[in-house]
Amino acid sequence: MDSRKVRCFPFFSFSSSIQTHLFSLPLSQMDRLSLLPNELLDDIFDLVHTEKEPLTGPLSKHLLPSFQRTFYRDILLSSYEQLDRLCQTSRRRLDLMRLTCAFKLEIPTFENGESEIQTKDPNFPSNDAVFNLLSRLSSLQRLRVSGSSRIASLLLSPPNKSDYPFFSTLVNLQLKASFESHRDPFEYLLLSSLPQYQLLEALVLDTTQHTPHLTPVARNTGGIDKSRPFSPHLRAIALQGPLAASEYAGMIIASIPSMAYLRILNTADSFPGMRELLAQVQQPHQVEFLALLMPNGEIAAGTNQILSSALTPLRLFTHLRAIQLDIDVSFEEVMSALPSPPLEHIELLDACDFSISTLTKVVSGSTKVQTLKELVLNNVDAVRGKPVPREFTREELAKSNLEDLGWELAEWTDEFSREGLKEFLALAKKEEIEVTGDAVESLKIEEEWEEEMEYYRSVVESL
Repeated sequence: MDSRKVRCFPFFSFSSSIQTHLFSLPLSQMDRLSLLPNELLDDIFDLVHTEKEPLTGPLSKHLLPSFQRTFYRDILLSSYEQLDRLCQTSRRRLDLMRLTCAFKLEIPTFENGESEIQTKDPNFPSNDAVFNLLSRLSSLQRLRVSGSSRIASLLLSPPNKSDYPFFSTLVNLQLKASFESHRDPFEYLLLSSLPQYQLLEALVLDTTQHTPHLTPVARNTGGIDKSRPFSPHLRAIALQGPLAASEYAGMIIASIPSMAYLRILNTADSFPGMRELLAQVQQPHQVEFLALLMPNGEIAAGTNQILSSALTPLRLFTHLRAIQLDIDVSFEEVMSALPSPPLEHIELLDACDFSISTLTKVVSGSTKVQTLKELVLNNVDAVRGKPVPREFTREELAKSNLEDLGWELAEWTDEFSREGLKEFLALAKKEEIEVTGDAVESLKIEEEWEEEMEYYRSVVESL
């Protein structure tokens, strides 16, 4: 999957670091900072710090508390070793852990073919050490764990069914782990402590597994308590993983009283019953953003006609403001299924079937979506290469291989042609609709390539 094509819910943001410059100052100059008020010092350190470990250089007694307030307010770790050191710190300095509002553990993963493999877990720090650390985070509001099934499971299933203090403070939660010990990770998530997060507003559950081609297994879901609703404040949810192998993903959706943002990304070879998933949304009229994504394959044994019958729940999504599609479905049929919602943003990716004529109906005439402001077309790719070397002589250029420059041009079709897109862009501009995306960038790349070829020919074909 091309990561730049799929937008993610912006739960966390990061600032750039200037720590090296600031803390290379002589101590006499650093001490001048001590004259500033605490509020201004906090702002300075907030801009300075993005380091994964506390500052080890010398600080004055006045500056150190300001740095600690900033560092421990927003913690970012990328290894088990860093997590272990933080566990040790938490045992000595409970006061520092009370400062933490955002905690992010991002263990690197690597790709193996079509799947993602987690970094080997050294089984340290121990579960007890991590549990003790988490139990001290009494002010936590934003939490992200990526690449570690063990730590993610510890969050979801605390020992002895203990309550973490952030059950009553957390508002954003992101979990990305394979949960490899569970045949159906969504079943495990449904039975976990997720409903205990009382103030949760945004939830991302990415269960990318080692083997994305799982075969659905018939299960008896009657024994699962369906009356455990998630936080009534939960407004944004994203589910990612082998949804085709699960009968519980829909039950998770059904456990959310109301939502404004729903993102479903399937990584398996086939999509589960889309109709069933969409039908689980309790209050579809409240959904403002809907993303249906399946970038890794086509619908197994399916056609647009089969998918068309699965689109009927869309008639209840009456207040959609944005939709993102990367599934094998006719965009025209999607628009027909929607009850003329106030769409402002439409994003179409590779798998979605659409033509210039279909887009023309969306932006103009009696079928125009009157509220539309932006259309993103990510269905055509091109790669910008290196320019033709201007320092080469005619003989050198004639002998050079243009393929070495690395340019790759877009593959146009009769339904979505280069000239057709140019005409459509002119129409959209007239209708005051912004059109962006890879397709538009491909036009620019081809124009640049033609300029390079014009220069190449002017030199090589010169007398």
